[in-house]
Amino acid sequence: MKVSSFLSEDDILIGINESNRNGALKKLIRLLVKNKKIKPDLEKKIFNKIIAREKLGSTAIGQGVAIPHIRLGALRKIRLVIGICVNKKGIDFESLDGEPVYLIFLLISPQSQEGLHLKILATISRFLRDKHFLEAIKSATSSRQVLKLIERKEHE
Repeated sequence: MKVSSFLSEDDILIGINESNRNGALKKLIRLLVKNKKIKPDLEKKIFNKIIAREKLGSTAIGQGVAIPHIRLGALRKIRLVIGICVNKKGIDFESLDGEPVYLIFLLISPQSQEGLHLKILATISRFLRDKHFLEAIKSATSSRQVLKLIERKEHE
């Protein structure tokens, strides 16, 4: 299973300027709508479900990374988008370590694909344990560069 198979260059947003979690999440969900990956009428439902998930415990896992994720019955395909913050202050994601977030992997999966959802989360988490990879992603200047970094990491 390759994370890159769920991504295109259009699914990677470099330049998030929002300073709070809600603004950053809304921007990434709007990207899914813009790319026709979700229907516009699901935008609010997805946002509300993600915020409800965040209230259970922040998905900010440390080192400036968050992996917000939900499963949604109305979805047919797994959707993944990546947001990279360019704001030096980062995004207040109410993280457990109190640190700002600079890199967000937003994963939305159909309710029926729990196993694949968990495999994608595990793969992303494994990638992010590599500090060099993490810094390379955070400092990438193009979505193409981010996608190439992920593809290279998958072949290690």
